[in-house]
Order: sequence, then C-alpha cells, then structure tokens
Amino acid sequence: MAPPAPISAHSSTCNAVFDTLCGELWGRAPAVWVQPGPDLKVPEAALAAGLHALRDQLEDGDSSLVPRIYSGSRPVGFRLDAHLPAPGEGLDDWEARLAAGPGGPQIGMVIEDAQSLGGALWARAVSVVREIAARRGLPAGGCHAELFISNTQRSFFGVHKDSLETLTLVVRGRKRFLVWPFDVFAEHEAVGDKGPAAQINLPADLDLEPYRAQATVLEGGPGDVLFWPASHWHVAEAAAPGFVSTMTVAFFPSPVRAAGCPFRISNEAITRFGADGFSPDWAPYADPGQAGGAAAVAGQLDQSLRDLLVDPTVERARAEFGLSFATGWGFRRVPEEGPAEEIDLQDVVITDADHPLQWALPLEEGFPMSVHGLVLTTTPPYIPLAQHLNAGGRFSVAALAARFCGPELSEDDLLGALSALSSVRYLRVERVERVERVERAVQDSETER
Repeated sequence: MAPPAPISAHSSTCNAVFDTLCGELWGRAPAVWVQPGPDLKVPEAALAAGLHALRDQLEDGDSSLVPRIYSGSRPVGFRLDAHLPAPGEGLDDWEARLAAGPGGPQIGMVIEDAQSLGGALWARAVSVVREIAARRGLPAGGCHAELFISNTQRSFFGVHKDSLETLTLVVRGRKRFLVWPFDVFAEHEAVGDKGPAAQINLPADLDLEPYRAQATVLEGGPGDVLFWPASHWHVAEAAAPGFVSTMTVAFFPSPVRAAGCPFRISNEAITRFGADGFSPDWAPYADPGQAGGAAAVAGQLDQSLRDLLVDPTVERARAEFGLSFATGWGFRRVPEEGPAEEIDLQDVVITDADHPLQWALPLEEGFPMSVHGLVLTTTPPYIPLAQHLNAGGRFSVAALAARFCGPELSEDDLLGALSALSSVRYLRVERVERVERVERAVQDSETER
C-alpha cells in the first residue's frame, strides 16, 4: 500500500517558524517547513567538520561520544577507521566506503550530543534553543541534539515515541517520517499503562501496513525542517535511494530523567565533590533491627539529603552546575575549552552581548562565573570588568587597563583574565596591530643596519 500524501508544507521565514511552532503546534501537531532560511539550515560543511571533530576526540581517548552503529535494525560494533571519515575525506567518498564496509550495505549511525562537537553544529543548536526560550522559556528538562546518518529502507529503531518535542533539520539527502497521534497505538500491549509523555518502543517487526493510512507523512530535503510533538509515534522510511543525514534538536518538557533534572544536577554536584575528597562527618543511622528502627533510618536518610543540599561545598557545586546548565542552553554537554590566547595591552578584544558572562549571588571569594556552559572561578574585583564586557563590542585592552586596573586588579591580572575568557570562547582577540608593530620593528631594525 502506498503511503498517504505528505503533510502540506509551510513556506515561511525562520521567525514565523518559531512563532507557529511555539504557539499552535508545540505539544499538539506535526509540521513541515520548506526552506525557512539560513538560520535553520545546517550546511554540509558543518556536518563534515563535526564528523572530523568527533574523530579527533575519539583518537584523543574520549570514549563518551562513540557513535551507535546499526546494520539494518541490529546493533554492530563501532570501528573508528571503518565508520568515520578519514582525514581529508569528503562526504561522498565516505558514504560509499561506509556502505561497503562493516555493517553495510544498509547501515545507520547515531551520534549523540552533536552540539558538543563545536563549530557550526553548536552554533546552530544554540540558535534554535534561543528562539524557543524567547517564546516559551528554557524547557525544564533541557535539550538534546543528535546526528542521524543512514541509508536504510526503514529506521533501525522501528515505531517508537520519545518524551521529547523534536525538530529535525535535514542536512543531506531526503528524509521521510510517518507519525501518528498517541491514540493510534495506545492499546498495543507494549504500551501497557504508560501515557503520552512516556518513552515507548513498539516491537521492531511491527507490520506498518494496517496503520499506514492513518499516518501523517513528514518529508523534506536539505534545508527543510520537520517537527513532531512528544506525544506522537514516529518511524523513518527511505524517501529516496542513498544516504540521508539529519540533525535533531529536541526538548524535554519535563525534568524527570532528563539533563535538567534537579536531582541529577544535585547528585552530580555531590558526586564531583565526593571524588575531590569532600565527605561530611556522618553519624551512624539507627539499628533497623530494633523496634521503630526502619522508620528512624528512613527519616535520617531524608534529613541527610536535606543536610547535603545545604552544605556550603555542595551549594557551591550546585550553583556551578546550575549556571552551566543555563549558559549551556540546557544541553548536558558543551564544546570543551580551547587554548587560552596570549593577550597584551596593544590588542583589541571583541565580545558578543548575546552571550554574556553569568554569575550567581552571593559574590564571595572564588565564586563561579559561566558562559557557553563552561565555568570559571573568579573574585569580586572582576565584576565591573565583566559587566563592561557584557555590553558587547570591540574593546582596547589598553583602555580596559586604564579603566579597571588598580590596587585590587593589576595589569597582569587583567591580561590573565582576558586570556582565560578567550579559552571559553567569550571573546575573540584582534591582533592586526600586533602584526603591524612586528613589521614596523623589523623595518626599523633593517633601516638601522
């Protein structure tokens, strides 16, 4: 049986996409937008750069981003040289080699935390979340971005539903999804008593034909945008021969089991400081074998949690994780720090008012400050400088020194702070004048000879 006709696609600007998405569609209905504009497009060059960045990270020993590889619907082991582009290899040659290699010819790949690969992938993911946050606020559970790359006839996941509102940006090839409201499969035995907000996977061998006529078809090519709400089931099918690549930016409406879960953030804070040697001095719990002992232990456990959450060390850690979650726009993982640039008084630094440094009160010695999901430790004398730089623009380092250096902030302190801020991508350094000074010095030296 042929699939039903694709859903009518909207032709709209990026602003109109987000207005419609956050207004009438969020949590309610799927949609397709055709070529809404560059602010919702992921260029093929960004995909290629992300794949090469992933290879670099894996070669450096970071195993947390190992892609999941599927042959048909069967998971297979990942092999770096077989499954990722070689240095200098283009996407066409890589796809041909991928289909001919381990797991092929029908092969799929999922790369989680795509935003953490940096560059244009991070910029695009953040720009999408910023538009959502401006209209609805930051989703309580945070955000998630993935790359899906496959040439399979049908999704390796089968029909399923996530607990995410999902926006899919088609990068390469042509993508098709069949989507259904929750009620269509609500009586399936795999659903049980779970509701529309749950993560549910139906059997991989489910026969789609009896349900195909009830499906809404979302289909698009490079530059198009597809959306379905958390309540909807979905499965991907091949819309055309060859590989298709997409980047999803998805949103957890609820913090339960998500990156933004307050319990997860608090637990990470406690675990981190435990690993660093922090351990409060606990009294033993009651003897549960004695009368009333079990109830006493339960009460003591609850009190221990309360004590942990208000411990100054853990409070500081929670502030750091909370700031990181906010300035990282709800993503659980952000691009790593880069190298700190050497800065001198003759340089110019450039900041962006859209990405300010953020901090939380009280301003005590060694308090956390955050941008792009990364955290720095600073002290109160740096606050006036940060407030000034947060306005955005081009700033002469010499002028900054004249304005802010004094008994509490030396020139070396200022240069060190600006250098640290370059490592977290808060500022860029303009070195044209430095190059000109070196050239003039060389010319003067030659003239003297």
